[in-house]
Amino acid sequence: MKTTVTMLLAAGLLSGCGTVSNQMNPTNCCEPYGGVKDDFKTMGLRGGSSYFLLLDVPVSAVGDTLLLPFDLFVK
Repeated sequence: MKTTVTMLLAAGLLSGCGTVSNQMNPTNCCEPYGGVKDDFKTMGLRGGSSYFLLLDVPVSAVGDTLLLPFDLFVK
């Protein structure tokens, strides 16, 4: 059980943050809630093996909410 939790935690931390990838991508930079959208899009493209990205969705939602004024008004 301990190994499974450790592996899930490591996969979540190594998966990358959708918010960071959204802000760094020049083609869709500053899209409101783009990090959460990116997480779900990636899960759809990679299939069942990428459901560990569900761990990143709440983190991306918080990050996207904090950056929402920037995304809406600084474009």
